[in-house]
Amino acid sequence: MSERNDPNTALQQIDEIRDAVGERFRDEIVSATFRAAERISKEVVHRSRKRATWDEHIDRFMTHPIWGWPVMVAVLAAVLWITVVGANIPSAFLAGMLMDKGGLTEFFDSFFGTTAPEFMTKSLYELLHMGFAAIQAPTWLSGMLVDCVYLCLAWVV
Repeated sequence: MSERNDPNTALQQIDEIRDAVGERFRDEIVSATFRAAERISKEVVHRSRKRATWDEHIDRFMTHPIWGWPVMVAVLAAVLWITVVGANIPSAFLAGMLMDKGGLTEFFDSFFGTTAPEFMTKSLYELLHMGFAAIQAPTWLSGMLVDCVYLCLAWVV
């Protein structure tokens, strides 16, 4: 291997050049790069002095170091309340529609104080049992499909 292609020789030459140039050379290159970037950005970027929009005001308020915390706690409390209390209405509706005896009768009475329309007085569970009885399906089949499969799926919903 010739001395010219020897990696150790190349590394020694690099170290000699680095020592001769010194540390200030690297600092000068970085400083010149930043000065050029600043000069270019001043030529290209133009900022207009316009009034803040309403969403910027809201953003400033919501992310404020002092007022942001109470706002966040209030929003989380509202979400928790909606989850716990507010979910009862759709849950009662689905239970009445899918599996409760009497269909939506209790739902209408509890939430609206009125009686349910006649076509809503039977749940889907009751309608499936009536349908299997109408076609005279064996008890084990209606029990397996309606009482097991359908009822399990309705409880999950």
